[in-house]
Amino acid sequence: MTVVVGVLNKKGVAIAADSATTNDMMNNATGEKEKKVVNSGNKMLRLSDKMPIGVMIVGSAQLSGIPWDVLIRWYRKQLGDKTFSSVEEAAHDLLDTINNCIRYSSTRSGSN
Repeated sequence: MTVVVGVLNKKGVAIAADSATTNDMMNNATGEKEKKVVNSGNKMLRLSDKMPIGVMIVGSAQLSGIPWDVLIRWYRKQLGDKTFSSVEEAAHDLLDTINNCIRYSSTRSGSN
């Protein structure tokens, strides 16, 4: 079970999450699926190195088979020194960038 908390006031926001993640693992001895809990998951990520914008991830969050934490880290690297005038503008840029990459990847692989 994931716990995420956000507190908002007039001066800012604070976010927090537990670090436990549950993964389905195959037991080689029995051939059965087992759940394994790891206490080192990263559910909160920085969207930008230049702006105080955070992203919280819950569940098995993936897009086109790619975990969201991988997508967010890749986006942050691509973003470089770019900044935005609002969180909404940053969110739109993130989604546009990822959608463009997925479209490009789809056309290169021949699937639409």
